[in-house]
Amino acid sequence: MKEIKNKPERATASVLLQAGLLAIFTFFFVWVIYKPVTTYRPNESYKPVLTVTPKKALEFGGKPTPIIVGLYIHGFPDFEMVKDHFVIDLTVWFKFDPTLITLKRISNFTFEKTTILKKIQTNTKIEGNLFFVQYFMRISLKTRLEFENFPIDDHRVKMALINKGLTPSEAYFKSSKKNIQLNTGIHVPGWNIIDAFVETGYIKNKLDPSNIKYYPSTEFFIDFARTGIKHILSILLPLLVVFFVSLLTFTFESETGILGTSVGSISAILAHYFVIDRISPPSNYIMISDYLFLVALMGCSVVLAINIVGKKLTATHKNIISVILYITLILFILYLFLRG
Repeated sequence: MKEIKNKPERATASVLLQAGLLAIFTFFFVWVIYKPVTTYRPNESYKPVLTVTPKKALEFGGKPTPIIVGLYIHGFPDFEMVKDHFVIDLTVWFKFDPTLITLKRISNFTFEKTTILKKIQTNTKIEGNLFFVQYFMRISLKTRLEFENFPIDDHRVKMALINKGLTPSEAYFKSSKKNIQLNTGIHVPGWNIIDAFVETGYIKNKLDPSNIKYYPSTEFFIDFARTGIKHILSILLPLLVVFFVSLLTFTFESETGILGTSVGSISAILAHYFVIDRISPPSNYIMISDYLFLVALMGCSVVLAINIVGKKLTATHKNIISVILYITLILFILYLFLRG
């Protein structure tokens, strides 16, 4: 009789424990993802452009002519961050001394790793002793972004302007952050443009060991930060909910309900993976979303295995296992979201 009375008490204690663990985890999870969600952390690292120092200029020979470069971005007719592909409307402008270099040679510029869809000279004028020329362009940029942190990823996109018709001994590009501007009306769903900056110098084109050429280069960078948490929750929340539901089976009395829910949890995790795969960027490495899927799947599998041998375990044993699983999940998320 005493055993019958203790069963409801143990079940109530198990439910309260699960509720307490869930509350602690929810508070912890919000705290952990706050920093990566609110902090800009791009994974892209680009090789720095080689700077033209006075000493280096002398090595190239001659006295190179400075060419001031600027960029204005009108918008993105096609923006596919997941596919590393962008179509960009922009205006490039140059200021230079026409007595030292010709407009024809200036006009031979291009952007690396792009397809020029349109290029029109739109304006020319004299500003003091300098000649001003600008070009409207539509370019298709195919870049390579890093998505290890998906779905909390931020990105830095680079556009490298080069002129293979010039050498560092003849000319070098000058620019500054104020020379890159963006249309204030640009709206990219799911992303915020938080910064833009520029670096100038030259790049090395190594055709073969005996034929190395250098070209003046201006590299424009745009920083994109993912906005909101809707995208994150659509991936993470279903995984966590299913895992927590599977843990609740430790409080069930019916063996049929226990095994049915445990098997159903694994099926739900597997089904959600197709959703994750559909919205994830193609990659040949494991992303945060993949790690979380694997952890949720392994967690539900552990719960199922424990429930299969459940008759040999007391409620106390199951409570201890619940605590261990929650601690393991917390430590894993702590490492995954706060690394680097």
